[in-house]
Amino acid sequence: MDRLPDYMQICYEALLNVYSESEEKVAKEGWSYRVHYGKQAMKVLVHAYFNEAKWFHENHIPTMEEYMQVALVTTGYSMLTTVSFIGMGDIVTKQAFDWVFSRPKIMRASETITRLVDDVRSHKV
Repeated sequence: MDRLPDYMQICYEALLNVYSESEEKVAKEGWSYRVHYGKQAMKVLVHAYFNEAKWFHENHIPTMEEYMQVALVTTGYSMLTTVSFIGMGDIVTKQAFDWVFSRPKIMRASETITRLVDDVRSHKV
């Protein structure tokens, strides 16, 4: 964390606090494992953001395959789905988290539609 700029340290610390508070709340219900999934989903998303930033700074134009592999993650679908499951009560099981992390077709299709629509809208001619 010390290597981050000051403004990012504030954001990172706030994010860690959210996860700590969530972990305290769900631990009372015996659902501590859920926060682990949330943290993992966030790590995957941040890693994808890092790849996009690295491409930008290196003036790298990825192949379509490279791009889609990263860009589908940066839609945030998987991360948002995972963290929304954390506090949903008894209806959510460990299998639900494992399902999201298996990247089922419905998730990949939603990510693809969102990414391509966003890219078309933001494309400058």
